[in-house]
Amino acid sequence: MISDYIDVLNSDRIAGWCFNDENYNNPVVLKFYADDVRLGESTASNHRPDLKALSFHPTGDCGYEFAIPASIDIREFNALKIIADANQAPIKIIDTASIQQVARIGGRRIIFMHVPKTAGTTFNNFAQTVFPEGKAAVHIEAQNTENYADISARSIYLAGHLPLREIQSHFDLKRFDLITILREPYSHLHSHLQWVKNIGKDPTSDFFHNHSSETKELALLLNSLDFSTKESLDQLVNGICGELTSLFDNHQTRYFLDYRRIRVEDKDLTIAKSQLDNFVLIGSTEKYSQFISKFCDRYQIEIPAVIEKRNVSESRMIFDITDPLVRQTLHPFVRYDIALYQHIFG
Repeated sequence: MISDYIDVLNSDRIAGWCFNDENYNNPVVLKFYADDVRLGESTASNHRPDLKALSFHPTGDCGYEFAIPASIDIREFNALKIIADANQAPIKIIDTASIQQVARIGGRRIIFMHVPKTAGTTFNNFAQTVFPEGKAAVHIEAQNTENYADISARSIYLAGHLPLREIQSHFDLKRFDLITILREPYSHLHSHLQWVKNIGKDPTSDFFHNHSSETKELALLLNSLDFSTKESLDQLVNGICGELTSLFDNHQTRYFLDYRRIRVEDKDLTIAKSQLDNFVLIGSTEKYSQFISKFCDRYQIEIPAVIEKRNVSESRMIFDITDPLVRQTLHPFVRYDIALYQHIFG
């Protein structure tokens, strides 16, 4: 049985992963056709450490990338077909009208301040699809800061889990348009806690061991709490996570500050509001489609036919964010995020 996924699909290239569930050691050869015109082939053997860490594939050597020939205008055809190995039937038939045209924008470049758990992964995937290969640099926080100058010189779009203070210290904002996405604060807090908690779900997994010792310790602590009880929620708000409480306390507001503190205070909200003028576009997770439309309109990019969400948690809810008692208990963790969110979106 063939398992596969397309990460990037545009008028220039296709990238994703593919493997045979019954033969992991024999990479799948993919053949690409525009209708019945053979475009070429690619072997799915590129290393994908993310798939190995998530236990999708034992080695992670199942990624592929295929460049659509420059002589081909894919939209002149009806369908893009992908055939795996010796199979006769395609594993994918894609209507070419749904294939994203690559944007050729000029002028200013873009920095996306990626606040975790706000649909930023979905937006990054869109950027990697819509901009030419190598022109969208995501997760730059994982790069050495010494590489930032080179990254900014060759990229149209840069994104990372970098708060405003770090963006300002490494990049000249006069040369960039700054954008971001925020999320309804209770939903954001739940998603963030759930994500970190999930890291410690299986302490024997590669996914767990690929994180820092500090993150692993925090993930195990969160797994020791019963979030269905008010006692555990009180422990969380009262600082059971120590200095790492700052990861959850009004986390979105913190991204707009140029300093760190364990607890956000009234004066910090005032400063965060004053920083909003640095941004040309701020969207919300709840109105993500509207954000995409505004982004595309601003940069004269074709609006995608399908807006796909990525990195959506499939874990069960760890507490009910609609419960009045839960909301009251957790309010200190979101009070400034709520004020900032309402200030921006009304």
